Amino acid sequence: MHLKVILCILLISVAGQASSQQKPALQLGYFGSFITHPGLRSGMEYALYSRDYLRESGNKINHSEVILTPHIGGYYHHQNHTGIFTGFDVGCRHTWHSGLMFEGFLSSDFFHAFFYGPTYKVNNGGEIEKVRFAGKSVWMNSVSIGGGYVLNEKLMWFFRPAFHLKSAINTYHIPGGSLTTGLIINLP
Repeated sequence: MHLKVILCILLISVAGQASSQQKPALQLGYFGSFITHPGLRSGMEYALYSRDYLRESGNKINHSEVILTPHIGGYYHHQNHTGIFTGFDVGCRHTWHSGLMFEGFLSSDFFHAFFYGPTYKVNNGGEIEKVRFAGKSVWMNSVSIGGGYVLNEKLMWFFRPAFHLKSAINTYHIPGGSLTTGLIINLP
């Protein structure tokens, strides 16, 4: 647990260094465990490393970058729970001169699910009492590979299917999938 806290502090400091070197981009989009659990996600992209490649023909430029994205999001699972999460993505994006892009990310998130409906527990005195904001917190790590298209200099569309693993749920690791799609807006 201490290692994850230290890692989060380190990533925040790296994001601060990256933000002083290049302009960040705002990421807004749909997040859901596929279609049945709709939600939203937002984050700020910081380029840790960026490079342009000139093609052999001499007039076409491809672009590659390493990106750090602190983010926050959530979704609703009808009559089951509401999930919220915050964390970091670290990954690479390659954009071709045509505007097509390919990307891959690793993500580590703190996830909390708020249970639907009233939840009760037995207190130390043996009485039943209602639990406020009942839920379960876990770490959710994921791998995503996606793509998209550069619409113009300030706007990109992306889609990112992901495989995630929620750790420490009743001592088990629960696998799952999700889809994130939305817009990346380059800030002035």
